[in-house]
Amino acid sequence: IVEKGAIVSEFPLGTLALFGIAYWAQMHFAPSLPWVVERASYFLLRTAFIMLIVMTILSLAQRWITRGSPALQMLTDAVYSFYIFHFLGIYTIAVLVQALTPNLTIIYLSILAIGYPLLLLLHTRIIARSDWLRWLWNGRPLPKSRRTA
Repeated sequence: IVEKGAIVSEFPLGTLALFGIAYWAQMHFAPSLPWVVERASYFLLRTAFIMLIVMTILSLAQRWITRGSPALQMLTDAVYSFYIFHFLGIYTIAVLVQALTPNLTIIYLSILAIGYPLLLLLHTRIIARSDWLRWLWNGRPLPKSRRTA
């Protein structure tokens, strides 16, 4: 029997650093290794390192995100409307910024700097204020109507 989160908590950051160093060393010394050893060690160390990165992220999320907060609750409520509208926002911002510059880094950073706050504003200022829009875009049940006598 495994306790909740025990698998994630078993991998400390020290293990992640150890596999990161081993992965770097494998890339550094790869030319001097036989081909079979180089390939086997590359895939083994790369897989272990990526798996440890994911487990470290899950461990950190378990430690800090499961506490809950008003900001986290607001982001959780906004997730589905982000999902629905993100492509429209990304595409619109990319087209507008691309008219100003062909630099992909600037376009990407513009999408990050403008898109996410814009989508959050869309949710908090428009969608979250209407029961009908929350039902339409987030799947929240409509409140039961009250009958007056």
